[in-house]
Amino acid sequence: MMHDGKGYPENNQDYEILGDAIQGSVVRIDLLAFFQANPHTVDTAAGLARRLHRALEEIQLALNPLVRIGIIQESKYNRVSLYKLKNGELMASFFNTQRGDTVLE
Repeated sequence: MMHDGKGYPENNQDYEILGDAIQGSVVRIDLLAFFQANPHTVDTAAGLARRLHRALEEIQLALNPLVRIGIIQESKYNRVSLYKLKNGELMASFFNTQRGDTVLE
């Protein structure tokens, strides 16, 4: 039985676009998992790239939508952009509560 090709990308360019979209999603998931585990971290895109063993360009592309929707906060100091989890204290408290840890105040 031969496949008529419906529902599949038509050429290699379509596969590249799909691959880039999937890769970007994976990098965003990596960033979110990192910040979930380290909610008080403040770092540059280059620092995050080193921590996650990824290319700087991948990290920068993944950070942009996370900053736009308000999950990650970008702060500029001189000409350096620093990134941190927005409401990191709140997120850390939430995840500790979910795990059953006692949060000392």
